[in-house]
Parts: sequence; structure tokens; C-alpha cells
Amino acid sequence: MKNIIIIIAVLAALADCAVINNELITTRGTARPGAVIFFDESYYVPAVPDTIQRLDVVYRGNSTTYISQVRIEEPRPNVNFNFSPLGNTYMQVRLASAVGMPIQVRIQFLGHYTDWP
Repeated sequence: MKNIIIIIAVLAALADCAVINNELITTRGTARPGAVIFFDESYYVPAVPDTIQRLDVVYRGNSTTYISQVRIEEPRPNVNFNFSPLGNTYMQVRLASAVGMPIQVRIQFLGHYTDWP
């Protein structure tokens, strides 16, 4: 019984991730058909020996912006990240690298405008 619970927990953690061409793509939330890419940027923070690199990415949309999905693409999966809640006009992603490793990511925020039909 313990093994089944562990397997279910591991599968649930991997459900939001996909590996394509040796890149880890993490997705949180769902985008409906016709979603707009509000934010699409690539970042590189070089490695410093024996140091954890940190990066905060902030997006502030207007009052009709609704962010429903976040995508993070990593060529080398060594980054830990936290998100602010989805469903707002504001999104913050905090990234931290492994010790002595760089941060190299592409971040996208998708959603829709609330005044659309």
C-alpha cells in the first residue's frame, strides 16, 4: 500500500512536466482556445561558484487581464521556482538555481482579456 501511494505522488508531481528535446517544460494552469501570450521572455543568469543564483520575474497586466497559465522551459532542469496564484492580473515567478549553477529559462504567461465575449 505504501508503494502505491509513493507511485501516485510521483506521478502527480510529474503530471505538470514534459521533457521535449532534452528541455523540461513545466506548465501550471490551463489556457483556453484563443489564449493570448501576455509575456514571453528568456533569461540567463550566469553561474557563480558555490552560490545560489536568484531571479524574480514580475508581470502586471491591466484591469482586464486574466492570467490562466504559466509555462517555464529549461534546457537544463536545475531551477527551483514558486508562482503567485493564477487568475489575477499580476504574476510573479521566483527562481533559484542549484548551488554553482546558472539560471537559463524561458517564461510565458498566457490568458485572456475579461472584456472579450
